[in-house]
Amino acid sequence: MKYLWTLALAMALTGCGSDVSTETAAVTPPAAPLQAADTPALVQEKPMSALTMALEVPDTPWPREQDLPVTLTISNDTQSDTALTILSGMTADLVMTGAEGVVWQFSHEMMFTQALREWRIAAGTTKTLSFTIGSERLSDLAPGKYTLQAVLNTMAHPKTAPLVIQLK
Repeated sequence: MKYLWTLALAMALTGCGSDVSTETAAVTPPAAPLQAADTPALVQEKPMSALTMALEVPDTPWPREQDLPVTLTISNDTQSDTALTILSGMTADLVMTGAEGVVWQFSHEMMFTQALREWRIAAGTTKTLSFTIGSERLSDLAPGKYTLQAVLNTMAHPKTAPLVIQLK
């Protein structure tokens, strides 16, 4: 009987790894990008139900030889707390697109836990997420205009407004 359980367990574990897909989800390039205002910091905001998401980079054009810091600010401007269900250890993703489509994506470089978690944003407060797009990735890209967008990792996948950045 002991051998039967061992055999059943071995078969179950062997079967678990055989159905793994290596294909990645397609990311639809954003609709017509918005041009950021000519300010020292570029910010584009897009309201969603109870929250507002703002994506910010220090400046454009940006030298491809330097890491690009990116800030995502999520604000709850309502009178009540908001709870979001985050689908994994990744709270938000960044997607950079060029003329040829997606050229870089944060989630393609990282590994995240696969666990649902609740993320609360109190009324009238903000949460800030910081990202860095490494110079090793930017230097692989040709100089020119690219669109950057953040996607919150919830069931609805709300996105920021596209932010156009210029790489030099």
